[in-house]
Amino acid sequence: MRNEILGFFCMVVLFACKTKEVVQQVPESPKPHWVESRPLNNLDYIGIGVAQIAPGVNFIEAAKNNALSDLASEIKVNLESNTIYSQTERGGVVNEDFRSTIKTSAAADIEGYEMVGSWQNSNEYWVYYRLSKSEYLAKVEEKRQNAKKSSLTHLVNAKENQERGDIRLAILSYFDAFSAIQAYSPSSIEVVENGSLIFLDNLIYANIQQLFSSMSFIPANNATSLSFENRFAEHVLIDIMYKGKSVNELPFVQQYFNEYGPVNQTIFSNERGFLDVFVKVKSLQPKRVKHDIYLDFDKLIGTREDAAFLKQKVSKIIPSRYSLEVEVISPSLFISSGEQSFGKSTGNDALKSIVLSELAKEGVVIVDNTRKADLLLDIKSDTKLQSKDDNFTAVGLSYSIIITEKESKKTVLYMDEGPVKGVSLDESRAAEKAYEKAESQLKRVGMTKIKSAILDF
Repeated sequence: MRNEILGFFCMVVLFACKTKEVVQQVPESPKPHWVESRPLNNLDYIGIGVAQIAPGVNFIEAAKNNALSDLASEIKVNLESNTIYSQTERGGVVNEDFRSTIKTSAAADIEGYEMVGSWQNSNEYWVYYRLSKSEYLAKVEEKRQNAKKSSLTHLVNAKENQERGDIRLAILSYFDAFSAIQAYSPSSIEVVENGSLIFLDNLIYANIQQLFSSMSFIPANNATSLSFENRFAEHVLIDIMYKGKSVNELPFVQQYFNEYGPVNQTIFSNERGFLDVFVKVKSLQPKRVKHDIYLDFDKLIGTREDAAFLKQKVSKIIPSRYSLEVEVISPSLFISSGEQSFGKSTGNDALKSIVLSELAKEGVVIVDNTRKADLLLDIKSDTKLQSKDDNFTAVGLSYSIIITEKESKKTVLYMDEGPVKGVSLDESRAAEKAYEKAESQLKRVGMTKIKSAILDF
C-alpha cells in the first residue's frame, strides 16, 4: 500500500512538471507590424496607443484614450499642413482653411473611428484605431455648414429686431450669430453679400457697427451747470434714439472720475427710452465734470456660457458713446462778523479768518460786498465772565454763525455754540484762551457743518 501511494505521488508530480513545461512552451502571439512600425495610410487617420499592464489599472481604457489622443494629434497636424498649402496656393494671402479651426485636441471631439486591432504581452497592451479621412472631412464640412446656417438665421433675426426698434433683442441676436460660428476662425466662412464674397464674421461686425452708428443721444433737459442753486447735483435725462425711435431697457455704463479714480455705474434706459444720468460733484476744484455714457456690453452678455468668447469679440466694436459735460459754478459768499470780548470789538476777527480760509480752500468764492454774493454768512461772538477767585478767572465765549440765501432770505445754516470756557489768571488772558479753544472747535467740528450747508457734499 505504501508503495502504491508513493507511486501515485510521483505520477502527480511528473504530470505537473509536464503541464508547466507545456505552458512555458506556448509562444507569445507575434507583434503586429503596426506595433513595430507606424503604418502609412493616405486614406485614413491613424491612432495607436499603449498602456502598461498593472494590477488595479484599467489598461484597456488607458490605451484607448492614448490611441484617440494620437488620432486627434494626427488630424490636427494634417489639417494644419493642408491649411498652409491652401494659403500658399492663394498667393500668400492669409485666409485660413476652415479645417484648421475644428477642435481636435480632445478624444471627445472625434466620431466615426474604428478599431483595427489590439495586442498585448505580459507588460503592455496596444490598440490601433483608424478614421476615414473622407468621412471625417465630410462631417467637418457638414458641421461648418450647420454653424453657418445657424449664424445666418440669428443674423436675419437681428436685422428684423433692429427694424422693429427692439435694439436690445437685436444686439443679443448678433451675439448669437457670433456664437454659432465660434469654433471657426474669422476668415473660414464666406457668404455672398450684394453679389460679393464676404466673411460671415465681418458681415456680423459690419451690421452691429451700423446699428451703433445709427444710435443717438439727445438731452431732454438742459442741465448745463451745477451750482448752489441745485445743490451741485442734477438729474439729466437723455433720450436714446435709433432712427427716430426711443430705445428702451438697454444697459449703459456711466463713467466719471472722483478722487479715487474712475467710477463705473450701470444705468438702464426706461420704458420710454430715457436714460436718467445723475450728476453730482464732491468738490468745486474741477470747473467742469464729464460723464461718459456708453453701452454696457458686460451687462448685455451676462453669465452666458460663451461670455468669455463674446467679450473678446465685442472688444473690437466701437460702441455708441456720449460725453455729458457740466460746468461747476462756485458759490459766492460774503462774510460779515462782529467778534467781541466783554462787549467790545476784538479787532482781529479770528473766527472769520478761519471760515474764510477753509471755504476758500474748497473753492468757494469770497466776495467783498453783498451785491456779488449768492450767500451771506454772519458771525457773532462775545465773552462773559463766568467766575473769578484769588487764583483763576473763568471766561465763557459764545458764538453764532448764520448763513442765508441772499435772494430768498432763506436760512441755510444756524449755529449757536458755547459757552466755550477759557481759564487764566486774568479776564483778558482767559478770554484769549476761550477764543483759542473756539477756533480749534470751529476747525474740527463747525467747518464740517458749514461746508455741508453750502456745498451739500
